Amino acid sequence: MENNTTPKDTLVVLREDIKQLLIDLRNTDKFEFPAVAEVTLAQRHLEDARMRLGVALTLLEGNDPLGTR
Repeated sequence: MENNTTPKDTLVVLREDIKQLLIDLRNTDKFEFPAVAEVTLAQRHLEDARMRLGVALTLLEGNDPLGTR
């Protein structure tokens, strides 16, 4: 990333990167046991990370997605 990017820009780029990783993972041929369990867990962690970056982005924009303020 360039040095003149804002934190919001960085979050947007990272969320898109994770989205592409998830798409690539879903388009991969079926995994066999026991690897499928680890791949599923990795997928869930990526989905969680993308969601949390989205929450951080929303907070940087001055909104409260969790309604805690």
